Amino acid sequence: KPIQLKSPKPDQAYYYWEKPDPFTLEWGNDPLVEEQSQGNTYLLEVAKDLEFKTKFISEKSSKNLAQSAQLGIVPGSYYWRVSIVSSNGELLKVSAAFKFTLGVYPPLQPPSAIFPASGSVFDLVHEGKDPILSWSKVLEAHAYEVMVISDSAEQRRTPAGAVVAQTLVTEPVLRLKGLKEGTYAWAVRAIDPLKRKGEFSQKKNFKVTFGQLLAAPETLSSEVQ
Repeated sequence: KPIQLKSPKPDQAYYYWEKPDPFTLEWGNDPLVEEQSQGNTYLLEVAKDLEFKTKFISEKSSKNLAQSAQLGIVPGSYYWRVSIVSSNGELLKVSAAFKFTLGVYPPLQPPSAIFPASGSVFDLVHEGKDPILSWSKVLEAHAYEVMVISDSAEQRRTPAGAVVAQTLVTEPVLRLKGLKEGTYAWAVRAIDPLKRKGEFSQKKNFKVTFGQLLAAPETLSSEVQ
């Protein structure tokens, strides 16, 4: 039977924020090594390339596992495989090669859901409250950055002056105060524990109004009362 690699699984990633947690490279026991009288051993190889030309680790062992801390694995992407070699160096069996990655978490993705829906209208007179923006929580987010932009035709021609609010919040909600009547666009992005900013979400637009203008009074009589 071929040698079965148990862990890491193919393309498994070990991410961390400040310090990597130790992990185990483990494979199935093989009778060729279990029978110690034969003098066969496992050969663990870790390399930067699939052809194993740039080997990072090449270590013989009678055990079917090894600890990452003891191997001195540093952040990066690697391929690993296990072979069985005889006492005179003859290659008896080789496993498949799996890839794994060790490194800092990538920047956080934008929230998966954003409210209100694009095109929403906030009538400040009839609703009697300020617009509220909200979004789904992002796992591991330390904070959020919200940007609100005036979406009028004039401001679109001068993007440098279009930002009306750029705020950091710790909860996935923001109440907007003091907005003038007009059309706005907004987006949000997550900030991770390392204070790195992720990508902004797609812009959503909304409109702020103060209700419909009152109709002109209807003339009932031309006589002065």
